[in-house]
Amino acid sequence: MENLEFPLVLDQVSSFCITLSGTQKILDTVPYKNLDDIVPELQRVSEFKDSFNSDNPIPNHGFESIEKELNRLQIENSTLEISGFRKILSIDQTVLALKKYFKKFEEYYIHLHPFSEKVDHHPQISENIHKVIDRYGEVKDDASELLSSIRSDLKQVRKRIQSSFSKALKSYDQSGYLDEIKESIVDNRRVLAVSAMYRKKIRGTILGVKT
Repeated sequence: MENLEFPLVLDQVSSFCITLSGTQKILDTVPYKNLDDIVPELQRVSEFKDSFNSDNPIPNHGFESIEKELNRLQIENSTLEISGFRKILSIDQTVLALKKYFKKFEEYYIHLHPFSEKVDHHPQISENIHKVIDRYGEVKDDASELLSSIRSDLKQVRKRIQSSFSKALKSYDQSGYLDEIKESIVDNRRVLAVSAMYRKKIRGTILGVKT
């Protein structure tokens, strides 16, 4: 094995791995000793290489590690960031796409197709994630009754704030208290652009030179 520089080959291959578990799996690889075990592997490698020149190449099969997310799911009352659910969903969709692909072209991938059949896919994972996260990766308003109620209340508050701001803008503009730009954005908030000489005439907090 040393004479064939096998460890060096493994080290070079592992550098292309994205996840730590993938890297470790490569480094733990040992040579086959039985010809019957080698041939199927070579056949799958051959089919994989041929796919690059195919009119229908193998779909994307890269993914990010979800080891941290899986560990947290085992902890009672733990929470996951939306990004964690996105990664889990991405892997689920990648597995489904690959299984469908190899099924569709099973006559061409006579060795990769049965190999792909060994990979489990659980549709309920994506179904449950889609119930609470929309296609843009954001939590849906109706993900839960409590969240729906909170967001509904927030929308009403925003509407009242918007209405109040618009009335103040119109009133102070007609009074000639506002600068030419009339309004601005400070810390992601709409603010009135008040001329310096009229600042004391308007109730509110000064956030800048003219606002």
